[in-house]
Amino acid sequence: MKKTTLLIASIVSFATLQAQDTLNYTGSMQYYVVPQCVDTITIHSWGAEGANAVDKLPNNTVAGKGGYASGKLAVSPGDSIWVFVGGQGNINGNGGWNGGGNGGYGSPGGSCFGGNAGGGGGASDIRVNGKLLNNRILVAGGGGGSGRDYCNGSCQPCGCGGSGGDSGGNTGVNGNAAYNCGFSYPGQGINFGGGGTQGAGGTAGPCDNSGPNVGTVGAIGVGGNGAGGTQDVAGGGGGGGYYGGGGGGGAQNGSGVGGGGGAGGSSYIVGVINGATLPGVRSGNGMVVIIPNQGIPSSPSVINGPNTVCEGDSAVYSISPVPNTTGYTWSVPSGATINSGQNTTSIMVTFGNTSGNVSVTADNQCGSSPAVQLAVTVNALPVVTLNVTPDSVCSSASPVALGGGTPNGGVYSGNGVSGGNFNPITAGIGTHVITYTYTDGNSCTNTATDNIVVHVCAGINELNNSVHLQIFPNPFSNETTIQLSGNTVHSGIFELFDYSGKLIEKGKFNGNNFTLRKNGKTAGIYSLVIKEDNNILAKSKLIIE
Repeated sequence: MKKTTLLIASIVSFATLQAQDTLNYTGSMQYYVVPQCVDTITIHSWGAEGANAVDKLPNNTVAGKGGYASGKLAVSPGDSIWVFVGGQGNINGNGGWNGGGNGGYGSPGGSCFGGNAGGGGGASDIRVNGKLLNNRILVAGGGGGSGRDYCNGSCQPCGCGGSGGDSGGNTGVNGNAAYNCGFSYPGQGINFGGGGTQGAGGTAGPCDNSGPNVGTVGAIGVGGNGAGGTQDVAGGGGGGGYYGGGGGGGAQNGSGVGGGGGAGGSSYIVGVINGATLPGVRSGNGMVVIIPNQGIPSSPSVINGPNTVCEGDSAVYSISPVPNTTGYTWSVPSGATINSGQNTTSIMVTFGNTSGNVSVTADNQCGSSPAVQLAVTVNALPVVTLNVTPDSVCSSASPVALGGGTPNGGVYSGNGVSGGNFNPITAGIGTHVITYTYTDGNSCTNTATDNIVVHVCAGINELNNSVHLQIFPNPFSNETTIQLSGNTVHSGIFELFDYSGKLIEKGKFNGNNFTLRKNGKTAGIYSLVIKEDNNILAKSKLIIE
């Protein structure tokens, strides 16, 4: 969408932010303001076509086509850009707006009516920091106008006019000289205008067979004018451009030679990035297309961090700072958690069990950059179990080798553990946690735990082989019966110790059996000692539920 406003007596187009802005020919300067969040604009411009002379044989020549120029321009929001869209040359001889040279006038000859050669096409250009010619940063040149035929009462025509030259890249295309239409023809093929260059306007077309009917040279931004003459003969106007093409020359009056074609103007791309040109591609009026490029940040270059982790691992991922950025947005695989650092250049992540991408965008008020990604493989933890063997040992026992951990190849640790062995003397009486740690081929580690019990114990037979204890039930939850074997009737005391060695209960018995009750004792493993006359008759493990 464009708005029009009056600036110093000329109508100017004010471009607002769109996906692109197309500026067509209006015959006046147009004004483009760089929108917010735009840091570059891409410009496509086409110069205008010259005009074909309308004479006795209007289709025996063609006008030069306008050129194309493009490039990218670094800008800031609010910058002013002046846009000049060239107009096509006119069949009445007037040059197209923005630099087209005028076609010459040929007075009538014989039964012909006289008239103008084609005007040159105007250039399309972009200007910054001002509206003068030296403020141009990109130009697409205009094409040259065609020359008129020679015409009198006896040969109509005798010599045909030359076609206009196309706008070029660095140099415009020369116009075409007049040529033989099939009659007796004295022409020398020299009266064409020269193409504009990067440093000078195109040369003027000379008069064929000598004489005063010469075109004018092109100049900065302006095509030369075509020569006039008699018998309808006139040269075409040069195209506008960075430097304009030269105007077409005429011929010696009455010589039978037509007018020469005007040359194309040069294009210009020095003031833009990645500039490019094409010669002779535009018919009709010129056109300019401006595409605003949103000023979002560039993508971060690379994500630093591990690309293989284990389930449950925590890892740091980071990027280098990106210019023109107010923050960063990170995303992680399903099940992973960003513990800290969101909106900064570095995050701490704890992974679940799902592989995926760690990605990040650089953000500002205008939007977000394309994301950069790092694929991360999450390896599952190994399945580790421990059913420790042995699960109980006597406090006075020698160190024992631990077993029961799977898969094989792991490491045991815990109180009293050294080199895969458990030392009950070092650990002491009580319950101890044994940990089994296993690391797989992906360097992923998992653990399992189980308990081993160190208790006070002594074998019955080692104390008095003739006395045996029977405890039933064992384990028990309310009461149990203690029975001593043999024919001898015993009497004495019993002592009940917990597994830390603390005396819990002491009592007397008389006879070979007695009852022991729970009476609020804590569930666990106990050691029962039977004594008679201060001699230990027997010991046994007892379990209360």
